[in-house]
Amino acid sequence: MSLDPDRLQTAVAALAGGACTGLFHLATTLLHGQPVGHADILRAVTNVVFGIMVGVMAGYFVAPTLADLIPWTSMRDPHVSGFAMGAGAWISWPFLQSWLAAAFGKKIKDLGQ
Repeated sequence: MSLDPDRLQTAVAALAGGACTGLFHLATTLLHGQPVGHADILRAVTNVVFGIMVGVMAGYFVAPTLADLIPWTSMRDPHVSGFAMGAGAWISWPFLQSWLAAAFGKKIKDLGQ
């Protein structure tokens, strides 16, 4: 199985976007002036790791598809769209998850019975 080079470029850019978002959260956790415990640091580092993972997956699978829908040519660049997707994916995931649960939760429960 060969990997598409455009999707890999987008995924690497999304990795950077997810890392920036996660590291921003880590920095604000460590520098907000309150005592920080080990659990807070562990949560922040976990946020960095999962932000990177979700960003890479969204950048590889979703960003190339959504790039065709972007009206500005300069924003269709794999690096720009991947970075934006990586930065926004982890932040928007809880909202998307709650929307999906509200929209399809009853159908999923009915299928499980």
